[in-house]
Amino acid sequence: RSTLFPYTTLFRSLDKAKLVEMSSTGELPDVITLAGNGEPTTSPVFPEVVDAAIHLRDEYAPEARVAVLSNGSYADRPDVHGALLRVDDNLLKLDTVNPDYIRFVDRPAKGYDVEHQIEVFASFCGHVIIQSLFLTGTWRGRDVDNTGNAYVMPWLNALRRIGPRSVAVYTIARDTPTVGLRKATPQRSEEHTSELQSPG
Repeated sequence: RSTLFPYTTLFRSLDKAKLVEMSSTGELPDVITLAGNGEPTTSPVFPEVVDAAIHLRDEYAPEARVAVLSNGSYADRPDVHGALLRVDDNLLKLDTVNPDYIRFVDRPAKGYDVEHQIEVFASFCGHVIIQSLFLTGTWRGRDVDNTGNAYVMPWLNALRRIGPRSVAVYTIARDTPTVGLRKATPQRSEEHTSELQSPG
């Protein structure tokens, strides 16, 4: 006979066992991250899972941070927005503000509006870390290099509107299934970082 457990109960029991095990070896985590195979905030019990993670952290690893990795597409929903405000590290994705590039490379759900996303991200009043992926190369015969000024300058303007706590700039870290995609050079990543630190 099978027994169905509420997702939050299962989450709490599994992670409690892992945290107890880690505590016994003195190797508690620095960060408890909610990510997933897909977008975590689409789960109907996402707010409850956040609260369960915070409860576990408080009980077993009080020095750890609770983080969420999200594309932010559901961040305008009141329950999701409130849950993201409760975590320590609210990491939301914004690779570019070019709608054509977003549709071609990121391929978000129908109805995605980058201008709306910028407004939603700004509504966190600084309680947000923006993650941005830069890459070069081609895909399906089209140039997907988003490291040039045509992409970077509007992206910087969006960041000024959002006012994030910090920005994580990265590139692809491993081979991709698609031939033609390439890492952005370290020099370009450093340039983006210095632009973020520049006044204005």
